[in-house]
Amino acid sequence: MMIGALGDIHGDFASVRQIQAQHPEVALWLCVGDVADEDWRYEPLPVPVHFIKGNNDGYDAIASGTLPDNLHFIENGRLTQLAGLHVAGLGGTQTVSERVEDLPLGEAPQTGRAIRR
Repeated sequence: MMIGALGDIHGDFASVRQIQAQHPEVALWLCVGDVADEDWRYEPLPVPVHFIKGNNDGYDAIASGTLPDNLHFIENGRLTQLAGLHVAGLGGTQTVSERVEDLPLGEAPQTGRAIRR
């Protein structure tokens, strides 16, 4: 069985669908996180994608277990068996306070996205 790898999707689910259609021999995909779109939403995909957390992911959807079909979150440090392969992930994000805008200039963590007020 073939396994594919994806980088940061950042909500570009159309491209993922196109890539999956071009590679029907790939039965599942691994992703390094940053799957959600800019509004923290996810879309179903035709082929399973297993991912670790990134700083651009919808943690509420992950925590509530409401991810769409074929999207599977791999918890930090949890060993998961996928198609006979043992996979463990460690997402590299930190929890950022919702009041990060109150921090002194230069002390706010860089998330790569504008802070919503």
